[in-house]
Amino acid sequence: MAATSTVAMLAAQVRAQSELIIIEPPPGFAETIGMDINDWGEVLVQRVRGSASTDPVLQWDAVWENGNWRPLAMPGTIQSACPLNPQFPPQLSNWDAIVGSAINNAGTVAGAFSNCQRFPATWSRTGAITRYRLSSEPSCNVPYARDAMLLEIGDDGSVAGRHYNCGFFRGAGYVTPSGSDILRIPPTTGGFNYFMVDVNAAGTVVGNVGTSAGQERGQLWTSSTQVIDLGANVGVRAINDAGTVLLDIGTWRNGIITPLDPPGTPGDLSLRFPVDINDLGSILSNGAVLIAGERYNLADLGMARAGLEQFEPRRINNRHWIVGTVRVNGCFTCRRAFVLKIAVPCDDIDFNQNGVFPEDQDVVDFFDVLAGGSCPTCNDIDFNNNGVFPEDQDVIDFFNVLAGGTCP
Repeated sequence: MAATSTVAMLAAQVRAQSELIIIEPPPGFAETIGMDINDWGEVLVQRVRGSASTDPVLQWDAVWENGNWRPLAMPGTIQSACPLNPQFPPQLSNWDAIVGSAINNAGTVAGAFSNCQRFPATWSRTGAITRYRLSSEPSCNVPYARDAMLLEIGDDGSVAGRHYNCGFFRGAGYVTPSGSDILRIPPTTGGFNYFMVDVNAAGTVVGNVGTSAGQERGQLWTSSTQVIDLGANVGVRAINDAGTVLLDIGTWRNGIITPLDPPGTPGDLSLRFPVDINDLGSILSNGAVLIAGERYNLADLGMARAGLEQFEPRRINNRHWIVGTVRVNGCFTCRRAFVLKIAVPCDDIDFNQNGVFPEDQDVVDFFDVLAGGSCPTCNDIDFNNNGVFPEDQDVIDFFNVLAGGTCP
């Protein structure tokens, strides 16, 4: 069978089993915006009220799961009026909000709450709120200078984000492995605009730094405060737990940058404009996704539907569920969060990728890798590509396919 026919059949199988879910706003809200999704399927959603709303809390984010909402709580008393901030026009000076940026696999949300000022915080699955303080915050006479936001959170609770200094994005980013005190990331020579993008389970932070020379340099900060420069204008997007950094121009790992698109990649399968990478190495872009070596056009997986337009994918979890935002019926203020559950087929039975299958050596190599052995040419041990490994179901599915059965 020709390779193109095989790819077409595989795409058709994935499309038939994938599911697109549109998250409608609850009563009192006009729009939903998909921000993040963890491996349990908990979706962090920004919930925005309409322009005619008189509620003092204009944005009240929540975690959505299977139709149920878990709103993030506002610490203290909600203010109905705040002193005017001369840095902003009046309509932006009098508002409260609970803003979530990211959610980890413990169900903890990182973000900030605005109660006349913006304060960085995390919300646990049980409702506990941790407020973060800035160590040695530089003094500034302009109101609202001490304004901070958590942007990402790792599974160990490490957070990364930014703070505003006198109205400009020129304060250093920060990361904390535990507790509520923020440790400053060492400043970069000539750097003035720090934007932290992601943090992984090892506490490694990646981001972009604007310099006085007019460049934007990608940088990586380890938990030991080591700084690694990733290059000028590379566009850092994300880092996974394996330490692979997603850039606009490719993936970075141990000093080596690999292009996203090999020569001859069809335009509809290009990974141009990448947005996220999961721990399995799957890469999500605005128009396509790379999973287990196969590329899929997002429109072919259910995102091409009447009445929906301007899909903006944002995150992909280890189960290959994608979260993002779409506009409905051409309405500019009718945004909806969506979840696209991609049903990825199992790996082929040629586990060791030697071109001979079925054979006993595939079984031997499978159990060797399952036990922790090394096989550079083998597939990973997540045979059913559900993002959970090692697990008994991988073994069951492997032998089921080996015997000629199907893989759910």
